[in-house]
Amino acid sequence: MANDRFCCFRVHTIGMILGWLGSISAVITIVVMGFLLGYLDQIVAEVVKKDPAHYDYDTVRGILLAVVVAGLVLTTIHLIASILLIAGTVKNRHLLILPWLVNSTFGILYLIVVAIVTVSQQEFHSFGNFLAVMMPLLLSLVIQLILWSAVYKLFRNIREQLGSENQRLLQGATAPTYTRL
Repeated sequence: MANDRFCCFRVHTIGMILGWLGSISAVITIVVMGFLLGYLDQIVAEVVKKDPAHYDYDTVRGILLAVVVAGLVLTTIHLIASILLIAGTVKNRHLLILPWLVNSTFGILYLIVVAIVTVSQQEFHSFGNFLAVMMPLLLSLVIQLILWSAVYKLFRNIREQLGSENQRLLQGATAPTYTRL
């Protein structure tokens, strides 16, 4: 297919690379979160020991537990979406790629919200301070948008390819005649 490339790569290659990188990073993150859950009480005790006047053990434990569990849930969703991206790329099934696109869309929206909140909450004393805070956010947002558009192009190519195959099959089909003996 002539429209099968994105930035010098085939879109299928980009889908496989992103799927594998996402799966590997999600597995590593799940393992780290598991260790955090296993050592949660020791971590909370160290935090409370540093400044017992400002930190309550139960409050710190509840907040840390909520953050770790939310991270585990979101990382598991990312792992499933990445595995489905690999499967959709290998099997040429566009609907298997859709969960990755939706998950990535939520990640992009999250980055936009973080950038807006950061700009509204910070008092920037100089332009250099503004760049130091905003450049990592904007750079990751641009990279996420580029990767999303590459996977969307893969999704669109597979959908068009399957649509043309289905159209070809439908044009050659004839209704059976049951009147002949």
